[in-house]
Amino acid sequence: MLATIGAAQLQAWTRTLGTGGTNSTCIGVLGTPDGSVIVGRQSVGDSTLNVRKYGADGTQLLNNSISDLRGLDLITDGSSNTIFVGERSNNNLMVGRITTNGSVAYLTEVAFGSGANLTSARLLYYPANNWIMITTEVGGITQIVRVDNTTGAVTAQTGFATLPSTYAPYMALTGDGKVALACDSSDSIKVAKYDPTTMLGVWNTSFGTNGARVRGVTSSADGTVYALATAQTTYPDYDFLAMRVSPSGSTQWMKLFNGPSDGDDYASSIALDADGNLVLGGSVYDGGIYRAAAMRVNATTGDRMWSYIGGRVSSPSLDGDQSDPRAISDGTSNTILVSEILRGGNRLDTGFYKISPTGVGQWFTWYDSVSSENDSVDGFAWGSNGSFYVAGRVQSIDSSTILLQKYQQAVFSVGPPTVIGGTSATATLTLPDPARVEGYSLAVTDDSTVLTTPATLMVAGGASTGSIEVQTTPVPSHTAGNITLTFGNTTFTTRLSVAAPTPATVTVTPSSIIGGSNGNVNVTLSGPAPSGGIVVALGRSNPIANVPAAMYFPASQTTGTVLFSTGGVTVDTPVTVSASLNNVVKTAAVTILRAKLVAVNTVGSSMVGGAPIQGTVYLDGKAAGAGAVVSLSDDSSFVTMPSSVTITAGYKTATYTAATSAVTSNQTVTISAVLNGITKTTTFTLSLPIHTILISPDVIVRNSTSSGMVMLSHPAPSGGVTISLFTGAPALVGVPSSVFIPAGGTSRNFTITTGNVANPLLVGVFASYNGSTKRKDVVVVP
Repeated sequence: MLATIGAAQLQAWTRTLGTGGTNSTCIGVLGTPDGSVIVGRQSVGDSTLNVRKYGADGTQLLNNSISDLRGLDLITDGSSNTIFVGERSNNNLMVGRITTNGSVAYLTEVAFGSGANLTSARLLYYPANNWIMITTEVGGITQIVRVDNTTGAVTAQTGFATLPSTYAPYMALTGDGKVALACDSSDSIKVAKYDPTTMLGVWNTSFGTNGARVRGVTSSADGTVYALATAQTTYPDYDFLAMRVSPSGSTQWMKLFNGPSDGDDYASSIALDADGNLVLGGSVYDGGIYRAAAMRVNATTGDRMWSYIGGRVSSPSLDGDQSDPRAISDGTSNTILVSEILRGGNRLDTGFYKISPTGVGQWFTWYDSVSSENDSVDGFAWGSNGSFYVAGRVQSIDSSTILLQKYQQAVFSVGPPTVIGGTSATATLTLPDPARVEGYSLAVTDDSTVLTTPATLMVAGGASTGSIEVQTTPVPSHTAGNITLTFGNTTFTTRLSVAAPTPATVTVTPSSIIGGSNGNVNVTLSGPAPSGGIVVALGRSNPIANVPAAMYFPASQTTGTVLFSTGGVTVDTPVTVSASLNNVVKTAAVTILRAKLVAVNTVGSSMVGGAPIQGTVYLDGKAAGAGAVVSLSDDSSFVTMPSSVTITAGYKTATYTAATSAVTSNQTVTISAVLNGITKTTTFTLSLPIHTILISPDVIVRNSTSSGMVMLSHPAPSGGVTISLFTGAPALVGVPSSVFIPAGGTSRNFTITTGNVANPLLVGVFASYNGSTKRKDVVVVP
């Protein structure tokens, strides 16, 4: 178990407990509440149990030896004292407590009589009453002993006749203050709950199965009991068998777990992880060889969540021993698989695997002693800050050495653990101790075409971390790759998930669109589009927004915009626009506004009374539904407006016509248009302008006359009109001061007289009405 130089970086210290004959063994290693570690060594040659305690820094804190004792089990109580049990030469059990200062508080001998088989005795600390519970098997019947941990006195002892057992039952504290027991006998599995206070069984149940061997029991906080066994369900195949028993003793599920091939699979450990799921350990047949294995099982349903297969191990047996692969939760739902593995032919070395909560191997390391010698794993315990202790035996031909080693956990991680393809992540190795002076150059590989990693990761001398940048390639769908770093005997693996681009943001511009107008859908991806481009699906909650079904992003592009049209609406209508890619949907809100009245006008600002007028009403968008009915009105008795005008659906304008009456004076008229509470107005003038003046002839000899005519644009109104007349030279060209055109008339003649002129003279003749004036020129000649 001596580490190589690479593994030594992860190895805090090693302590040798002694070298003896080939039968020297380690009976266990324990982490204690005070942060120290306890290890037990059995020297078979002189029948001596040696117990040592070390601080976290490797300082030896105590060293006790108990003679005439074959050590069987070792535990610690809540005060970091050491509790041990062993078999004496007279076939009685000896239980004792060694205090934290090294003194022996008590030694108690428990007699079972002749024929007792005590070699499988087990210990359990019962904190509620500071008791030590001991189980063993005598004559096929479970024996339970309760020892007062203060005095060492045996306070109760009973034979549990209803729980026959081949070996001492496994024990576990239950969440409801009892003790769970599990054992096997006569091709059946026995599970029971026991009350240490009354020393009576609460319930027990049995499950018949061929060749069953129970390998562990545990309990959850609510008192539910879980047991693990190896069982022969289909001849000649053995499989893992796990079961869940309710706090009241009813079986809730019992499941079999086969390995990768139809061969013998042997269970060896059971534990609950931080998430309340089961972690099972053992070995599985892999089509010709056996491998260490761990499984994670949903404790509620019994469904297997994942299996992890490790290195090659020796052919296991049904009974198993301490060196079987064991799966242990590290308190954060990671799993540590501890196993002896076969390397270099038939040499056994110590292997460790760290497995993530999802079943991904995070690191693997192995340790060996001298070439051709065998290492065994006899105990495993957690230390502080993720460190762990391993106790075992280095076995040569004629001797065995018991070693206790402390290992730190280096951490190889990638952050962030998921990146969008085309972006990068950082993989970092964090060491428990600073690197040696020359530093480390560590090989890095990956198993994915979408990852690009440097060939080496450098840790500078004296530094505790080293990092590399991992580049990724844009991908069309989510994928993942493993990044592997080799450090001496340890292979670290971290997994980087590479996500396909997804919609990061979706916006619609403008956020409010008048029905009939156009808008834009703008999509930003979380990362660049992969080679060959990618298509984002678009949708809308209402077809009034005519959004295309998809948007195409060329390779490397991260943003895109598409134009969409809208239809008219009768009420303001909210619409949700969506963009979907790789199971991610982003949405944006847009409101399609109903069209509003924005203007009304007339053709011209001054119209003649009595003539029809035309005008137009205008919307800012397209009318919808049955069209937009615009109400019309005016403020003049000379105008007759229609009550409304309808803008046809799909259009923005409509034209109206109104009748007018003749006026005797200019009239200012206001027309009002109303739609949905919005009023727009326009103003114009109704007048009676003179249409023209006619003079014939328009060249007049001096001292003579000519005829003129005033013509109106439209018939004169009721009461007629009087048109004023004048000239530019009244002394030379004379006209009447006015002419009267009666109602309905359109013209009136008048006489023009001229005076004496010596030369041709151009003179204007004018007709005026209400500010409207017309002119006609005449020429007076000598």
